[in-house]
Amino acid sequence: MAQCFARFGSRTTVVSRSERIMDKEDPAASAIVRAQMERDGVTFVTAAELQRVEKAAGAHAWRT
Repeated sequence: MAQCFARFGSRTTVVSRSERIMDKEDPAASAIVRAQMERDGVTFVTAAELQRVEKAAGAHAWRT
């Protein structure tokens, strides 16, 4: 879904607790998928511990 929203023009960030996306898959496959999604405009924050999400100035902000 993140890739879809990014392609439609939304600023899209994926926040993950794992060190990499698709952490149960082959690391090389994970890297390929991440690279393509980044080319499509998706931003990734990995190894994050999300504390909260809040709405600020009409947008959502998150804190790690």
